[in-house]
Amino acid sequence: MSDEDRKEAVLKRDLEAEAQALIITSNPEYQGAILSYKARLFDAFISSADDEQEKRESIYRQSKCIRVVEGNLAKLMKSGKMARDTIKINEEV
Repeated sequence: MSDEDRKEAVLKRDLEAEAQALIITSNPEYQGAILSYKARLFDAFISSADDEQEKRESIYRQSKCIRVVEGNLAKLMKSGKMARDTIKINEEV
């Protein structure tokens, strides 16, 4: 496989990953589930006492996991956008 073929395969994979990430993030069920989960974590944290350190740390870890998942989906969408821009530039050359 030539370098050009590899580059094209990576761009195609990035476009496909972006499409899948967009399907997930634009899905109303996903959006509702994430929003509901974040709200429950927030409420649980607010209602926890200062001396419930383990509970608060658990809530923090769960919140961080959600942020990581959302960040990964955002990266996939950004990579797809960059791939599309690269393909567009290559077609213009």
